Amino acid sequence: MGFSDFWAKVREWDIRSAKWFTRHFYILFFEIFLLAVFFVFFANAIQVIAVGGEIHPDNLIEKLQFAQAVNGLILVLLVILNSFWIVHLFNTVIRYRAILKDISFNINKINRK
Repeated sequence: MGFSDFWAKVREWDIRSAKWFTRHFYILFFEIFLLAVFFVFFANAIQVIAVGGEIHPDNLIEKLQFAQAVNGLILVLLVILNSFWIVHLFNTVIRYRAILKDISFNINKINRK
């Protein structure tokens, strides 16, 4: 194995490790982060619902505050679900990009021969 072949192999392994890092680490990190946020949100939602059982039916201000809290929880849930969807879309785009790069590389390799 010559010097240039050695560096070609090093470059190949560097590119492969960068692909793996890009494909898996960031997506997994954001998924785990979003799951943690979701569980904190879920615990908060349970507490809000528990407080809702203690509201007196005659107190209009408490009922309005509870309705506002529930509406806020719904909005936060929708934002979290949207974040999961965006992470899924990014993951799909990264996969398609990697597939297209591999196809392009193989086609260029065939055309050079």
